[in-house]
Amino acid sequence: LGAEEIGLVGGFEYVDQLSDSEIDRSVANFNMDMVGTAWEPATQLYVNVVDGQPNTVWEQADSAAQRLDNDILFLFERGASDHVAFHEAGIDAANFIWREPGTHDLEPWYHTPEDTIDNVSPEKIQQVGDLIDSAVSDLILS
Repeated sequence: LGAEEIGLVGGFEYVDQLSDSEIDRSVANFNMDMVGTAWEPATQLYVNVVDGQPNTVWEQADSAAQRLDNDILFLFERGASDHVAFHEAGIDAANFIWREPGTHDLEPWYHTPEDTIDNVSPEKIQQVGDLIDSAVSDLILS
């Protein structure tokens, strides 16, 4: 089993080593998590924000989804991933993750030894990649 999320050590360590200038220049953090699940019930891409409020990441992703005629996004209040450290440093941040609509369930092999390559959907990775590419590109150009 992996332990990358215990204490969110990686995200906090990364943000802690940023200078004040680097934090001030940081516009947004787009954190991808399980964006390639092949679990069929996971048809909604949750955009988890720590405080549940729309921020730059949500706005850019939502705008990109509309341009791409893509109705998969769902704004959700949730921490528990590496985007938390960026949020706490004052950087708009969100975590993108596929979940089952309504139940908010994750794939059954989440954090298990069954989390293998055969449970990955290249199509979902492409869909999220296109969305994030559009969102980040527009953010950079604005």
